[in-house]
Amino acid sequence: MKHGRKGLPKGRTIARAWHKWFGIIIGGWLFLLALSGCVITWYGEIDAALNYDLRAERIKNAELADIESVLVSAQNEFDELHMKLTNYPSKEHNMFWSIAKVEKEGRFFSAEIFSHPYTGEILGWRESGRLSLSRRNFINFFYGLHIDFLLGPWMTTVFGFMGLAWCIDHLISIYLSLPKLKKWRASFLVSGRWGSLRNWFDMHRAVGMWMIPVTFTVALTGTVLSIPTISHHVVEIFSEPTGRLHYKWEDPAAELTHSRTREIVEGAGIVAKDIHSIRYFPYTDAIAIRTFHERDLDDQGRMWNYYRISSGDYIDQRHDNGSTAGDTFFAWQYPLHSGKAFGLPGRILVFISGLVTMLLCGSGWYLWIKRRRSR
Repeated sequence: MKHGRKGLPKGRTIARAWHKWFGIIIGGWLFLLALSGCVITWYGEIDAALNYDLRAERIKNAELADIESVLVSAQNEFDELHMKLTNYPSKEHNMFWSIAKVEKEGRFFSAEIFSHPYTGEILGWRESGRLSLSRRNFINFFYGLHIDFLLGPWMTTVFGFMGLAWCIDHLISIYLSLPKLKKWRASFLVSGRWGSLRNWFDMHRAVGMWMIPVTFTVALTGTVLSIPTISHHVVEIFSEPTGRLHYKWEDPAAELTHSRTREIVEGAGIVAKDIHSIRYFPYTDAIAIRTFHERDLDDQGRMWNYYRISSGDYIDQRHDNGSTAGDTFFAWQYPLHSGKAFGLPGRILVFISGLVTMLLCGSGWYLWIKRRRSR
């Protein structure tokens, strides 16, 4: 067997070099990603606490406002408005929550619009993607930091490849932590005097090993979510994902007025409490009403019900779980990445994995600096 530096097998020498330089070069990104991930794990709770005025008290047995009143009130707030989606009130967030492209005072931007659940009147709005730590934009600042460092879609793609490197580093970490299978238990224990270099090393290794099933899942799902097109090409080798129905549409656009939206929703005969959201497609003659379904893997309605704008006719429906193994694979990505697939315990576990990732980055830097100084 070939040996590398200090008599180690060559494979372990290469693995140690990868692990060290991965931590040094990408550790800073990973630390910020974990920090922002910990914050947005509690997105709704933090945002509600900071922006309580954008929510409304729940009234028992009260009927929700019709969608037309929501859209008309939003339209009156801006000079121009192009809706992308409207989330219906839920137990956690009692308001209509819309995302739109708007114009106000000669400026175009994306906005989140919050509307009263029972009257449809505007409770308030905020600009999406704004670089601010004010209470209005605090949670979205960290969300943007987590998605693309607030630099745009190109950085999301870079994150995808960094995530792939992180997945590889997980496998290398296991290889380095288990030099001899007979002594595998030692890799999960912490020894040495508290605060000593030995103690720090064991803590770095043991904590990482204990949490590796969770952190690897977060790394893999984050990679898939960041580079979906490449991930799709890889997955289709094994099973062709069917995807959402509107992905393949090229129909001519039809005008969607506020009253037309209400007519389609009422004509669908879907009870308001069963609606998760409405998705508007400005590029085609269709609208989608997302509803909750027993196949949902998280707290978001994953059943897409499609209707023609021009006629109001029902087109078809498609659940995110789809009908193939490829569909199922992609359907699990966000619920696993956010922890919502397992409810509150899952979110807590993802939150802890973020804290552990920050600890591993910090302890890795500390060990590297201490060893350099001891030479």
